[in-house]
Amino acid sequence: MEGMEDNEEHDMVVNETFSSEEEGYKYYNAYAKSKGFGVRKEELTKKPGTDIAFRRLYVCSKEGYRARKHFEKTKRKRTPRPLSRCGCGARMEIEMSMESGEWFVKDFVVEHNHPLAIGDQTTFIRSHRGLNDAQKADAIEYGIGGL
Repeated sequence: MEGMEDNEEHDMVVNETFSSEEEGYKYYNAYAKSKGFGVRKEELTKKPGTDIAFRRLYVCSKEGYRARKHFEKTKRKRTPRPLSRCGCGARMEIEMSMESGEWFVKDFVVEHNHPLAIGDQTTFIRSHRGLNDAQKADAIEYGIGGL
């Protein structure tokens, strides 16, 4: 049964289109929050000789592995952070259609190789943290008031 749900989910995401690269990020981040994982913006490809972006890759925050140079350091000033990456392959790649200017999903991988966060735990994942407009206004007021 789960395989059928994954296929439906895959088809739903692959058929999405976006008006901007940022809208694609917001969509994948909302999807990630509902599933229990975080998102990182990875590669951004621009047209050669221009500043026009036409492809963007978003990956699970646990994608890849820590660089070897971090393991080889001998003179550390701080204790190293715990390992957080495990080579997860979940990703969504979007590309801009040059004809319409609309962004579409070019590649989407659903499978994760690690446990996903459940329920309220997702608010602690970096890509899901942030302040809404009301919280920002409160912070400004507290600052002006001297708190």
